[in-house]
Amino acid sequence: MVKVTQKQIAEAAGVSPAAVSAALSGQAEARGISPDTAERILEVGRSLGYVPAQRRERALARTIGLVLRQRVRFFLNNPFYASIYSGIVEELARHDFHVLFSLPQEELVDRLSLPRVVSQRKVDGLILLGELPFDYVGRLVDFGVRLVCVNFEHSPEVTSVLIDGRAEATAAMAYLHQLGHCRIAYLCDQNGSQHSLGRLEGYRANLPADVAACVIEADGGDIENGERAIREYLGRHDRRALPFSCLLAENDFLAMGAIRAFREAGLSVPDDVGVMGGQDFDPQGRFDCALTTTGVSKTAMGHLAARALVEAIIEDRDQAVKMVVPTTIVERGSVRPVSPEGES
Repeated sequence: MVKVTQKQIAEAAGVSPAAVSAALSGQAEARGISPDTAERILEVGRSLGYVPAQRRERALARTIGLVLRQRVRFFLNNPFYASIYSGIVEELARHDFHVLFSLPQEELVDRLSLPRVVSQRKVDGLILLGELPFDYVGRLVDFGVRLVCVNFEHSPEVTSVLIDGRAEATAAMAYLHQLGHCRIAYLCDQNGSQHSLGRLEGYRANLPADVAACVIEADGGDIENGERAIREYLGRHDRRALPFSCLLAENDFLAMGAIRAFREAGLSVPDDVGVMGGQDFDPQGRFDCALTTTGVSKTAMGHLAARALVEAIIEDRDQAVKMVVPTTIVERGSVRPVSPEGES
């Protein structure tokens, strides 16, 4: 492969070599290069097949950057992301790699500024844990850093480890149909991620043709917002004549909030209304209800993400892969079969 130089990029883009150096190093804004010019330089570099120097020349740092949109404490206290993180650390340790956290500030994300661990060459690659803006991920791709996206997909050029939200909801709906439930409501976070939008699609696609969708939106994906959304819904409807026999929630936190609100209103779960969650946040039984849900190996997601990134770094390859982690139905006690008299 012929090495493409920054001088060649400068000639093709009609700019100075200094401008090319600034754009390729993530310092365009600091050096007075306009975003449009920086983007044109990056596009020319891509078209010529430019390989960033830090990839060609520097020794491995044996360190992976973990880019988060929330504070570290939020992720480590969230059983979904904490389990993924555990899997990442386990797999990296097998390869003698380490983790370095990176929490880009909102304004830096908005300006498409590179994380410091990238611009200062402190990491060999990045794992993006939780959905980040499309253009921001694209900026990282343009800079040449190797990436793996976890729980969201950016483009076919970037490796991703995913839960298929639509397939997950399809399996949940099939399970509820087998128990005799046809009138099913759906509780979701209105600030939808790729995964949650996929689950909503799966819910809508698997309703019987003669049953209207009943979508209840919460202001967030936690227990408190789930409880508030159902409490407000019950305040507007006759709680003894609900238009659904079972509620499918986007995740276990929302499901547990719904159960609290149903109980507060004097409704028994599962006798009066069934509730099913998603992603099995509570395998150790810390919730106060044995919640039927969909399960996924979150630790395996971490293993897959870390292994894919380390192999790409060690083998110096850029071929992206899309890995979808299978889900299963976890039967517990929050959903029961419909009685012979009909839906409850």
